[in-house]
Amino acid sequence: MKNTSRLRGFTLVELLVVVMVLGVLVAIALPSYMSASKTAKYNVADGNARTIASALQSIATKSNAYPSALSDASVANDLGGAIPNNPCSASLGADGYTYTSVVGGVTVSANNDVCSGYVPVTFSMKR
Repeated sequence: MKNTSRLRGFTLVELLVVVMVLGVLVAIALPSYMSASKTAKYNVADGNARTIASALQSIATKSNAYPSALSDASVANDLGGAIPNNPCSASLGADGYTYTSVVGGVTVSANNDVCSGYVPVTFSMKR
């Protein structure tokens, strides 16, 4: 009588095919993920700069003058207690943004010392 119950498993070739298919899928998906991650950082940096610009405009409307610096307590208070960090800058809080006085107003933009290829948007406000 023959023993017909054999333990059956995957062959080495089958396992190699599965590993190759997974490698190809990762090679296809990884560049898209990296690009999406980079775009998200750019959008967050610009969105944070826009939020700061709105807070500055609100302060100027209330007090009839723009704050002298982003580190001014009124800016943090208007933003809910803290200035948001810029993901495209190694600096935290207000140091991650450029705040410049111009005739009759101010400009705000995100600094870029980490994200390659990022060109920050400048938001200008006039009273």
